[in-house]
Amino acid sequence: MQSESDDVEEMEAFSKVMKSIEDTVVDRNLNGIELEKKGHEDQAIALYEANISDRFDGSHPYNRLRILYKDRGDYANAIRACEAYINNGGNDMKLCESFRAEITKLKAKLSKS
Repeated sequence: MQSESDDVEEMEAFSKVMKSIEDTVVDRNLNGIELEKKGHEDQAIALYEANISDRFDGSHPYNRLRILYKDRGDYANAIRACEAYINNGGNDMKLCESFRAEITKLKAKLSKS
């Protein structure tokens, strides 16, 4: 049986781990932005993809990937980024609807290419 102090220590340890994870995903987004500004899109994409893989709950990496892939004509990956936001429980309902509409447009472009 755990004591109350053990429970507090466990919660503090959990909070530290969660803070570390949060810092990591935020840093990836910030670094991705800087890499894009410097023209290093492939490296930025890798960071945004890592955030999607970690199921980041903000919209930034999903939206940036949608744009970057769409600009490259890589509609399949742009669709995947949109779907990932929706499937990962995207909390912005307007953005989910926007991504659904974008998916429809991108699928039409994909079928033409």
